[in-house]
Amino acid sequence: MRLTKQVLSGALISAPLVLLAAPTSASASPLSFGYFFQVIFSLVFVIALVLGAVWAMKRLSLGVPGMKTPVKLIGGTMLGGKERVVVIEVEGEWLVLGVTAQNITVLKQLDKPPVSDAESTMVAPKFKQWLQVALQKYKQNK
Repeated sequence: MRLTKQVLSGALISAPLVLLAAPTSASASPLSFGYFFQVIFSLVFVIALVLGAVWAMKRLSLGVPGMKTPVKLIGGTMLGGKERVVVIEVEGEWLVLGVTAQNITVLKQLDKPPVSDAESTMVAPKFKQWLQVALQKYKQNK
């Protein structure tokens, strides 16, 4: 059954390509309307095929980049060849996990630490100052 679906889908996908690759008459010049139509149709077909593939990948895959997931990896470190400690965030709570090749163990449950105003404001001015300096250097070199 699965092989039949694969063969059928392959035939459906390749049918338009076979029609496009059909031999044309030797007298068709590159400036004729038929040649122009064939090139435009081929281009539209390829673009539609790419867009369809992107749509199918988004529709069928579970982990699309940019989508919000309930679990967020905060950090981690390797302890050995196959052992590590990771910190993940689940519903506003941090879990410290011990991960080995055989199992995963919850080592500690922590509340998510609040972000202080001092920490958030310390980062912003440094970047702002750096950007201003970079723009001034760019304007001087121009």
